[in-house]
Amino acid sequence: MRIEPQPIWLIVNEKSGSFSEDAVQALAEAFDAAGFPARRMVRIPTDEAPTPAQFDEAEIRLAAIFTGDGTISSIVAGLGGWGGKVLVLPGGTMNLLSGRLHGEVDECQIVARLAGEVTARDMPIICHGERQALVGISAGPGAKWYDVREDMRDLSIGQLVGDAADAASATIVGPFVHCVEPALGRDTGYPLIELEPSEEGIRIVAFTAATLGGYLEQGWAMLKREFREGPHEVLGHADSVSLGADEDIALSVDGEPQEGKREETFVVARSGVDLVATRA
Repeated sequence: MRIEPQPIWLIVNEKSGSFSEDAVQALAEAFDAAGFPARRMVRIPTDEAPTPAQFDEAEIRLAAIFTGDGTISSIVAGLGGWGGKVLVLPGGTMNLLSGRLHGEVDECQIVARLAGEVTARDMPIICHGERQALVGISAGPGAKWYDVREDMRDLSIGQLVGDAADAASATIVGPFVHCVEPALGRDTGYPLIELEPSEEGIRIVAFTAATLGGYLEQGWAMLKREFREGPHEVLGHADSVSLGADEDIALSVDGEPQEGKREETFVVARSGVDLVATRA
């Protein structure tokens, strides 16, 4: 399909990993050149995220979001049922959703692709209570490596060293997390289980390191946003997954740390709004 040139709203996050005024200015110029002028700039967290009613009142049918995965998930969750389309741009630290939709290209290259053939559809997501994940959920003590990733983003060297030591220790001693329903994997559990939304249901991936070197290898893989470079095994797919542990489960929902209970259930659903993909 092709998207006709039209005015858009551009949503940016001033607190995200890739934000700068120069980057936003270059992005706005790229949209102008492509025939999609930004009629309004929404600045999170100063401004509230737009609602479907606001888009409809302004006759906006395309919203572009330049921020990280966690903020994107929050905004998209509030747009369920909207008849417009959302263009995700890599404005955060990891940008996994943008990579899935567009490949490893920068935001201005993505905008330039709008003149060509694209696709737009609602995507599978994972629901966890009132929260949802477009990219994935990490569960278990290994999720503490996401704190280290944030330290790298903030260039907090002292905090990075302390959090890296805490993450390595927690990943080694547990409490390990189990796939309770469906009953999959080893009885001793895992330091980390990754849940990813897919058209086949929730893809369940378990981290399997058995040595300190393996734990550090996995931690480094997570910091580089390449989970599958670490030792792992795919346990299977399911429409609903329940995880359990002997203590409250540490969670990371689309890269944002969350505190869970001793047993948590996750279900697959749909995003409820069309996301544009330009990847060939």
